[in-house]
Amino acid sequence: KPVLTLYSAAFSKPNPGSSGLTPVKCFYLLKGALTPRMRNELVEEVLIEQRTKHRGGSRVNFHLNRHRRTNTAEPDPDGLHTAFGQMFTKLGEGWVPQSVDGDEPPWHVRYVGEPGQDCGGLGRDLFSGISRELMSSHLRTFIYKNEHWLPNPAADDSLNLRMFQFLGIIFGVCVLGQQNILNIDLHRFVWKALVFQELQPVDFYDPDKFSFLDNLADETPDEETFELFDITWTIQQDEHTLQDLIPRGSEVVVNFSERHEYVRKAKEAYLHQCDKQIKAMRDGLASVVPAKALTLMTGAELQAHVCGKTTIELEELKRITNFSTAARNSSPQERETMFWNVIGGFGQEDRQKFLAFVTGLSKLPSGGGMHLYVSEDWENDTRLPTAGTCGHSMNMPAYSTEEIMREKILVAVRNCTSFELC
Repeated sequence: KPVLTLYSAAFSKPNPGSSGLTPVKCFYLLKGALTPRMRNELVEEVLIEQRTKHRGGSRVNFHLNRHRRTNTAEPDPDGLHTAFGQMFTKLGEGWVPQSVDGDEPPWHVRYVGEPGQDCGGLGRDLFSGISRELMSSHLRTFIYKNEHWLPNPAADDSLNLRMFQFLGIIFGVCVLGQQNILNIDLHRFVWKALVFQELQPVDFYDPDKFSFLDNLADETPDEETFELFDITWTIQQDEHTLQDLIPRGSEVVVNFSERHEYVRKAKEAYLHQCDKQIKAMRDGLASVVPAKALTLMTGAELQAHVCGKTTIELEELKRITNFSTAARNSSPQERETMFWNVIGGFGQEDRQKFLAFVTGLSKLPSGGGMHLYVSEDWENDTRLPTAGTCGHSMNMPAYSTEEIMREKILVAVRNCTSFELC
């Protein structure tokens, strides 16, 4: 309690004119002196306080056309026709959620042309939809490199930076909402930067590039060999863009005697290539989650809050699922064993689709609290399972064999693309 009181007092009296230790820097340094348990307790207390402030607030209502991007020939270079782009446009610049508590999102959404009613399920499904868009070429926000997605350094215009800030707000909704999850795969350096951790060369997304720079500085034998590389004072920002390291750097060749300075500047530029985008995301995140909580987190902890658990374990699914059956030809224990044999045979991708089918989310929340309800009714080998995402429930016939059950569940979870019920 005394630590949290001191921590809160420091953050309540910022000193914008100070060039020394700001509260963020000061308590980031103190973080190393706290045990993980102390840090987690402080973070949770701050989050509980923030959730209490938002409890009972109004939820915003909006309509969204999930098929607008594919159903129009109109050019969409910035992704404003995507679900994420429509959210950004409809909720407006500077939007701050008024209700972020429990397992429901701070909005009620209606999908155009789909009769589903949002009692929480559609809102959660929207997280899954925008996750897929963010990890694609439909938006300019992220690019794929070395098996991870990174902020696009070229997306630095006013519109895209505002979209990054809006994404940070969504991150905050995930942190406070507990069961709101984005299934996105950002490189660890992004999460570290968002919680003010200092980036090191080891955090860089492309270690081969840094190895090349090290070899360039230390292993190049002579000036004649170095000149063969014909290096200018630039780094590659993306596939089509160079970033100058000095004024008009693309027109200036690096001399052999300047190679160490070039390598130093290049590494520094690579580590801070996404600073504008990360600052915008952090600004949005901090408008929902107080900075005093962010400075106490590690990057991995923030990632877990936003993205949920990395894998869906069968034992955890069993622990959170209530199974009931009305089957007449076998015992409840036999029916439940059959069901778990089927789910246990799914890989992670199909388990994610099963979870999304039942709840609207494709990951389990890191803080727990989710419950699933699976029920069987009469025997019928032709009907597919149905789900009520608002209540985290799935109903299916009592299929006669394990093979038929597997086939029907997979057809449902792999092909469900619209909401007929909530």
